[in-house]
Amino acid sequence: PEWLTGVLWAPVAQPDIIQDRLATYPDFPAYPEKGYFDYMGFRVSADYFQNIGKLSPLDWISLYKKPILILQGEVDPIVKVEQAHLYINTRSNPNDELQVIPGGDHAFTGFERYPAQIVRFLGL
Repeated sequence: PEWLTGVLWAPVAQPDIIQDRLATYPDFPAYPEKGYFDYMGFRVSADYFQNIGKLSPLDWISLYKKPILILQGEVDPIVKVEQAHLYINTRSNPNDELQVIPGGDHAFTGFERYPAQIVRFLGL
């Protein structure tokens, strides 16, 4: 199918920063032995950390020509706002939107109103 648009939630533009950011959590050093890191109830595999630096999302997103909506938490400790700006600056579609969620963390906890903005952007 042909995609008409996209919505990115806290997209990381430079994946190699993820391990450095997660390394600040107290349980992080145990991940190699356990085989995963528990981030807010989500298991992040050791394989993820070994391969994340090989990804090139800015290269990929520059090839996608349809409009995108980026939602980014203002106080996200993992993927900071500047990552979202890197996406917008890489792109050339004037219909792209970046919405920084005031007080939003990485999981957008407590921000129920944003689905309506996604529906508006998608034209549903």
